[in-house]
Amino acid sequence: MKYNENNNIVPTTIVKKVNDVIAAVQAEKTSKKALKRQPMEILKEIKKLTDEMNFEAQDLHFERAAEIRDDIKELERELARHCES
Repeated sequence: MKYNENNNIVPTTIVKKVNDVIAAVQAEKTSKKALKRQPMEILKEIKKLTDEMNFEAQDLHFERAAEIRDDIKELERELARHCES
């Protein structure tokens, strides 16, 4: 406190949308995991996420379902990259 006063520093709260932070972390995790996986593992993850997305949509959690959909699309792109090489 004294340091702040001596240096005219006023503490402020960081303002970020929680969904932005969560989405960024999930996208990073998804892409890192996908790079280490074989195509069959990616397909299994896509199936699992598709089931989870449908469950979330049925429970009317549309934002979460959309996030999962985006993760699925990223995995599908990664799978396509595996098939090209």
